[in-house]
Amino acid sequence: MKWNRKGIIICTAFFFVLLCFLIGKAMVPVSKQTQDRGSVTYASEEEVVFSMTATGTGIEQEEEPAVSGREKAEKQTVQPQKTAPVSTPKQPAKKTAAKKNKPKVKEGKKRQYRENTPQPSTEPVMTAVPTQKQEVSAVTFEIECTAIMEHRDMWKEGIEEIVPASGYFYRGEQEISEGETVYDVLKRICNQNKIALDAEYTPIYGTYYIKGIGNLYEFDCGSESGWQYKVNGVLGNTGCSKYVLKKGDRISFFYDYQYGA
Repeated sequence: MKWNRKGIIICTAFFFVLLCFLIGKAMVPVSKQTQDRGSVTYASEEEVVFSMTATGTGIEQEEEPAVSGREKAEKQTVQPQKTAPVSTPKQPAKKTAAKKNKPKVKEGKKRQYRENTPQPSTEPVMTAVPTQKQEVSAVTFEIECTAIMEHRDMWKEGIEEIVPASGYFYRGEQEISEGETVYDVLKRICNQNKIALDAEYTPIYGTYYIKGIGNLYEFDCGSESGWQYKVNGVLGNTGCSKYVLKKGDRISFFYDYQYGA
């Protein structure tokens, strides 16, 4: 009976010692276990917490059930191997800050810049078209009274002062426009050369009748004297304001002592 008690006491003491050994071994610091084991390295608690905070894991997760010290050490040993090197994403933040700090241009200044900026013209480009040289239409024109130069006895008194010595009031070329008549050219010549012209419009015939040119009037050299005209040598058979000229015509307004001759 005594031996049994001794055996029980010895076993109890041995069990107690073994239990204390196990508890003490479990409570050994991580750094001491690292020295004892030699090749195994453990991350500190601060590093593990920092890595978990940077990666966004561990903070919002639920608490894990309590584990033994050895299992905790093994988890700490494995945790740094799974965690990638921490890199703080600061560059995007800088870009965002740069965009925020960029000075804003007011709408009024933008509008003023747009108004001052030369805008491309939307109007069609006009190209110069070479103008064709128009052919000039011209006629020869003369105003003369050579037929009465040899019949001075028929002149009225004072006619010698107005009749030119050569017998011509005008000789030359005139440019004409389309549709101009003999009367149009005669009127222009008299205005340009300051030659007196006395014409009367006759509604019955619808044309102008020439009474005097250069102050030389009808009946100044006889009862049948007066002004007439020819075109290309042919006596005009209509009023001078009805005859339309064409290029190259030769017009002669002449005074004759025999009207119609």
